[in-house]
Amino acid sequence: MCKNVALVRVDDPVQLIRVCETVELYGHRGDGQGYTWYGGQGDVKWPLSSTLERTGRRFGLLGDSSSASSDPMRNALPGREETMLNLFKERAHLYEGFNAPRTALDWHALIRHYGGPSRLLDVTSSYLVAAYHALCDPPEGVDAAIWAFLGVSERIPFPESWFEDTTSEQVIVSKPGRLNARMNAQSGAFLVPHSVEEPLKQQISNAFDTNLDSLTEYKVAEVEKAKAHQVWKLVIPGSVHNELFRFVSRCNVRAYTLFPDMEGFGKGLREMMRMWH
Repeated sequence: MCKNVALVRVDDPVQLIRVCETVELYGHRGDGQGYTWYGGQGDVKWPLSSTLERTGRRFGLLGDSSSASSDPMRNALPGREETMLNLFKERAHLYEGFNAPRTALDWHALIRHYGGPSRLLDVTSSYLVAAYHALCDPPEGVDAAIWAFLGVSERIPFPESWFEDTTSEQVIVSKPGRLNARMNAQSGAFLVPHSVEEPLKQQISNAFDTNLDSLTEYKVAEVEKAKAHQVWKLVIPGSVHNELFRFVSRCNVRAYTLFPDMEGFGKGLREMMRMWH
């Protein structure tokens, strides 16, 4: 039987900690191998989709449908992805400081790192990092969200044959064999779908036996009743964004710790202006 998503509204740091620590508790399976993975979104209305899907939709390569059967253009997506991957492999060495990846996942992760369209969906084992990503630059006047996926173990090492079958509809959590500084600082990993022909949202739904469009709302005081849910969605109202962002920053989760380079330092200066507000 397909479950619903547990929806909880958090209005202050205390509520955020209470809900997320409860999620952490429920995410550990009896064998001690399960984990909870989080993803932050600046707008609660954004769908769960990859940058490959969003880019394809923006430039008319995909329709607006969340169903592969009603979107015939999606069949062309594997070929588009392969073309971009091959271009990246043949030319990436031309840039200074390039170190050739060792695995297929490393190549996909590197494209994602530099802003290219990718099937990978960023997740983190830290709810504070996910909160930062939800709150660091949200659209004005909207609620943000943190997704939580419970009871999932990492697939380490990554199965090299994973990308060969583009028709299988499965999702795993994994990460490159060699982390870059940002992924290390952010306790990062990826939701890695088997297929790009089937929408990522549908594959996540299948993997967690959860209807992502069907929500059951709980108050913070009753989150213990949501134990059976494998997917949670925490809504952060726009009115409390600054309060929660200051809390996350006081926990030393901020741009210059999550992005340990000059770009992160520059972002950190911008965040200082926000903290003074």
